Amino acid sequence: MRNKAWAAIALTRSGIIQARRLREEISGLTVYAMPRLCTDREKPIDRPIAEFAGEMFCRYDTIIFITACGIAVRAIAPHLRSKSSDPGVLVMDEQGGFVISLLSGHIGGANDAARLVEKLTGARAIITTASDAGGKIAVDTLAGRLGCAIDSLEDAKRVTALIVNGETVAIDSRRDIKVELPESIVSYREGCGAAGIIRVTNRVPEPANLPCAYLIEKSTVIGIGCRRGTGAKQIQELIDRELERLGIDRRSIKKLASIDIKSDEQGILKAAEHYGAQACFIDKERILAVEGDFAESGFVRASVGVGGVCEPCGFIASGGGRMLLGKTTANGVAISVWEEV
Repeated sequence: MRNKAWAAIALTRSGIIQARRLREEISGLTVYAMPRLCTDREKPIDRPIAEFAGEMFCRYDTIIFITACGIAVRAIAPHLRSKSSDPGVLVMDEQGGFVISLLSGHIGGANDAARLVEKLTGARAIITTASDAGGKIAVDTLAGRLGCAIDSLEDAKRVTALIVNGETVAIDSRRDIKVELPESIVSYREGCGAAGIIRVTNRVPEPANLPCAYLIEKSTVIGIGCRRGTGAKQIQELIDRELERLGIDRRSIKKLASIDIKSDEQGILKAAEHYGAQACFIDKERILAVEGDFAESGFVRASVGVGGVCEPCGFIASGGGRMLLGKTTANGVAISVWEEV
């Protein structure tokens, strides 16, 4: 599993000086260096650099080589897989004059990482992706800034090409987009004359007449009540069934919410992991404060001390969001579905 922090790789004395400088500025950055250069604050590179780089690919989201660019390229080349999964890779020269966004500039975040290093150290960021070089924004960059999943990388590339070439692209979202956009990206409306569309949604993508990139927002919250010992499979089956019926994309699930006494319920925890969602557990006192707005059950009150679980927990966890599905039960599981507004 990847560490969200950074790794810096240095092979020389000059390089490790820059790596230590970065460590002071970037919280959680781990410095890897040749054993002869390490203090007790660094970790040794104990194998050939290409083999070592492969391990870093699996462990870190951002890797900065403080080496010649060619060394970095040869080290990472055997481990490249896909722009959707490769980490962001930077290269910084040993004097700290330049920092290059080398790999995964958009989805992997290398472009933003290079800008951060520039801001913190004064090194000049070198960014070569066409959208950034032209003052535009790529669809995958926008997805990252909005915290969205990209439905199709091919569709995202097609719409990005329109943006880079100065075509008008419309953005369709039920919520305000709090990201600065170039003038060529306009709000969606009928007859706006757009050559392509970016749709930010929690719904299952549908075919479109124009090139269309779907960005799946994390905005769906599932309230859950269940019997003790209920398995993740039973929970997932009910969630999947109801989301399909509602036309909600499973990738949009942000939270699974239940009462605090369920915080060790393995079925809920494993289901949250399955969806890449947060398991959220609500204090009984907070549920009591809002339970009058929802249907109550004497059995539930006798069992856990509140009149209902799935509906009030979904309401609270969604920040008072919109209910898409009221209490629905199957095989000892009760869920409600909400979307943040």
